[in-house]
Amino acid sequence: MSVTENKVRLMSCNFWRLLSARISHKFPDCSVTNLTTPTIDSLFNIYHQRGVVENYIKEIKEGFFLDKTNSHSYLVNTFHMLISGIAYNLVQAMKPAVLPLVERKHGIMTLRFKLLHIPARIVSHARKTWIQLSSANVFDRLFWHVLHRIQQM
Repeated sequence: MSVTENKVRLMSCNFWRLLSARISHKFPDCSVTNLTTPTIDSLFNIYHQRGVVENYIKEIKEGFFLDKTNSHSYLVNTFHMLISGIAYNLVQAMKPAVLPLVERKHGIMTLRFKLLHIPARIVSHARKTWIQLSSANVFDRLFWHVLHRIQQM
């Protein structure tokens, strides 16, 4: 039996139903499922939500280095994962609280670049320590906006 015959046989089986081939201008979508959903759009919404969750998992793994288990100790790796989860939750709570509306949609890698990769020099005098930020920083305004919102909390 060829691959094409196998696909046709699978689609004609009573257990599986080919619900739709939804074609957009970017990506054609086709789903084969045994779910008895009332509409085709609800099926695509279910699979879209699954894809969104997978993107969140990818953001946690890449943005908080959750895929790095450098230790041979289970306890150390577990603690690292817990700290990463807490950091993720803090960032998610921080987004609506202190970030401008335009910046809230960005992932952790972009936020880390814009807020933490700032050219600066630390200068210490007798009793004071100053942080001198570069005047050429593109994200200077965003940094001060976020700092001001944090101080207001």
